[in-house]
Amino acid sequence: MLKRLGCQVLTAATVNEGLRIVEDWSPDAVLVDILMPDRDGLNFIMDTRHLRDSLRVIAMSGGGRLASSSILQMATGLGAHAALTKPITERR
Repeated sequence: MLKRLGCQVLTAATVNEGLRIVEDWSPDAVLVDILMPDRDGLNFIMDTRHLRDSLRVIAMSGGGRLASSSILQMATGLGAHAALTKPITERR
């Protein structure tokens, strides 16, 4: 969806890969899932605050084993600028 909107998109399967992208590419914004295989997206949010405090972070979650509304509240409390509940659909 973001590529169709003309955004350059880099993907990471893990928090550590995402942090490397933040360090190496200095993106304008990141979209992070809360549930990830190595560590959770909350760790990513906290770590990016130390790397680049001005980076725009958008957290997303479908809930899974956690209630998405409360985990996304935690994400914004830790520094995410916005929070989205999955599934995310494109509006026209």
